[in-house]
Amino acid sequence: MYVALCILTLVLGTLRRGWFGSALVIIGALLGAWLTSDLFKELFRRARPEQWYALHETSFSYSSGHATLSLVFYGTWMYLLWRTLPSSPSRNVLLGFLGAWIVAIGWSRLALGAHWPTDLLGGYLLGAAWLMLSMTAIDHLITRRRVST
Repeated sequence: MYVALCILTLVLGTLRRGWFGSALVIIGALLGAWLTSDLFKELFRRARPEQWYALHETSFSYSSGHATLSLVFYGTWMYLLWRTLPSSPSRNVLLGFLGAWIVAIGWSRLALGAHWPTDLLGGYLLGAAWLMLSMTAIDHLITRRRVST
């Protein structure tokens, strides 16, 4: 799924003037967050809950990779859209949808019994750290672009 979203991100970054660097930031942050989340799983080696409602995952539980990756990917997109698109009702609806999607992904992991609540908290905190890094990088790109024009 994220492979397709990364390809779409590259396409949008190529088509929209000034977005290519930010597209690379989004993909780089996603990959960094993914590696870090997997590292945390191996470091903490926390077992998943025993009661599952769907497919059983084989990786460890902490921290939730779904929570981490959704916050990084969709959160960075939210920030880029907020920084670069003019304010409009449609932009606000899109930002609200992306924010709700991030929450829904985390909630689905709890509802399916795949994670403990603290797994989600840890995943969102890890995602927030990567989100802050990606927001800083996007700010740098936007500022540099404004200075050079």
